[in-house]
Amino acid sequence: MDNYKKLVDVLKQAIGGNDNIPLINAEVKEITGESCTVLFGSDKMELTEVRLKSSINESDNYLLLIPKVGSMVTCGSFTGDFKDLCVLAVDEVESFKYVQNGLELYIDSTDGKVSVRNEEVSLVNLFGSLVTILKGLKVFTPVGPSGTILPEILLKVNQFETDFKKLLK
Repeated sequence: MDNYKKLVDVLKQAIGGNDNIPLINAEVKEITGESCTVLFGSDKMELTEVRLKSSINESDNYLLLIPKVGSMVTCGSFTGDFKDLCVLAVDEVESFKYVQNGLELYIDSTDGKVSVRNEEVSLVNLFGSLVTILKGLKVFTPVGPSGTILPEILLKVNQFETDFKKLLK
């Protein structure tokens, strides 16, 4: 028996002998943590607690795709009923969060910003520290420490600070 035939047999067994895994297309109404509420069918039947991950387990390691409210998603149920739905595909991702072994990457299209951090430091804090260092930078000269930062350099440092704050959370 080839692997595809085995897969079909295992899936049929997992969903109680049915030939089809129940799939629905639905509109996202609301996001609540790791689940969402969707509207299904022409009568807009509301289905709540549709999982955005395979399981709601508060794990420290995960990838969470958060669909845009009003967008379409494909939901499926391996149990054969609609009490145990999970989002399988997303048309429009509003944000996503990747967390693995203390590293966190968060991209949010609502404000157009990115957060990169680990358990010790964040990218926005690193850049903030760099700006503080550059604004207070002094060097030793033969006649003593240098004066304050030159105005044209201060303008560039301020522009750098403005730009990174537009991108980073």
